[in-house]
Amino acid sequence: MVLDNNIIQECTPTEELISHLEDKLNKFSLAFPNWQYVYKFAKIFFHW
Repeated sequence: MVLDNNIIQECTPTEELISHLEDKLNKFSLAFPNWQYVYKFAKIFFHW
């Protein structure tokens, strides 16, 4: 999986992967604030 220019390896711990995803979702939500229902779901799904 590729996030920006950082490569997430198969051996990357789950906690670290979720942390990266949460960070990207947070930045995305700042750029696109109209999708609040999606972010609410993501917070529940990832325990963000």
